[in-house]
Amino acid sequence: MEKRWVAVLVGDVVASRKAEVEEWLVPLKSFLSRFGQEGMDWNVYRGDSFQLRTDAENALNVAFRLRAHMLAAGKFDVRIAIGLGEETYHSDRVAESNGSAYVRSGSAFEALKKGAVQVDSGRSAFDEPINLMLKLSERVTRKWSPVVAETVTHKLEHPEINQSDLAEALGKSQSTVSDTLKRSGVDDIYRILKYYNTHLNMLYA
Repeated sequence: MEKRWVAVLVGDVVASRKAEVEEWLVPLKSFLSRFGQEGMDWNVYRGDSFQLRTDAENALNVAFRLRAHMLAAGKFDVRIAIGLGEETYHSDRVAESNGSAYVRSGSAFEALKKGAVQVDSGRSAFDEPINLMLKLSERVTRKWSPVVAETVTHKLEHPEINQSDLAEALGKSQSTVSDTLKRSGVDDIYRILKYYNTHLNMLYA
């Protein structure tokens, strides 16, 4: 079978046992369902763990959006490992597919700490700087309240939206949204995403 580049996200919900299952499972599945069919493109397994196959270009954006989405739903943080690489065996069930992206997502997940995102492309020249940026971003993202996370979610999903339209969508004043975005560090997240995508293009050139 022809090889293709993919991203595989593996993660779990932090402290899921402290809440009712429906409180975190419903928002988790609601988010994952945007990226395809359950079983085929994503699945939830072993209680609070999940796996998602997506394209490499959007993988980090998806990870930030998922964290913001879950924090907005009720302070449910998630750990997410992103494996980048080849898919050498494609199955109709994501759990049965295989390739370096799948292997790397698993090894990266084993190294994760509470509430973190980590990337493994198999190339240290790419992984080390991006993971350092992600580690530093934790100083801000781990402090997101549900209100801040909701605002970040909308902004990441609609990057071209201006503050006036964002405020209207959220039912808040523009000054409130402006202050929230400043506290969220979303501008730095966009810088990380830009770096990721620029160097990803070089990685797979």
